[in-house]
Amino acid sequence: MISKDAQALGRELERLVRELRRGDRAVASVADAAHRLAQALADAAADARGDRRRPVPRLADHALADQVAVVGRELLDALAAGHEADLDAVVAALRSLRGPSE
Repeated sequence: MISKDAQALGRELERLVRELRRGDRAVASVADAAHRLAQALADAAADARGDRRRPVPRLADHALADQVAVVGRELLDALAAGHEADLDAVVAALRSLRGPSE
């Protein structure tokens, strides 16, 4: 069973991915933050599974939403499988993209 924190994280990721895909945000202004989020998600998933961390490639701006969606799903799958992860870095990266008022 997935925790309430992981469920909340999943909802926030889905909302952000939708915004990035719709272009609700100026992608150029959030591209680096989105890449940092993708890296934080990938690191948390690797740590949860006991795998080695690997650098996430910096894709073109138009691919950021898909990249965040994919690595976010990897983390959520690891959490659903019963692995534990420290989500502090993920939450910080997510907040930097969502902004202080959201």
